[in-house]
Amino acid sequence: MKTLVVIDGYNFIFKYFKNNSIKENKLEFLREKLIQDLIDYKHSYNFDIVVVFDSNKSLEKHSHSLKITVC
Repeated sequence: MKTLVVIDGYNFIFKYFKNNSIKENKLEFLREKLIQDLIDYKHSYNFDIVVVFDSNKSLEKHSHSLKITVC
């Protein structure tokens, strides 16, 4: 049975970088970097990974959720 890892993407980014004033263009870069790092991690450890991006800390003007499954 595979391990399922669920990650709150924005909480991870804001906690890891300890900065709540990340600019929008940097936030987009950090989202993409996190996803790519998790894809690489998944291939090394054979986990199923779900990353959820839905936060009121998001700098995006539109309210929406983006759920990305890395399998």
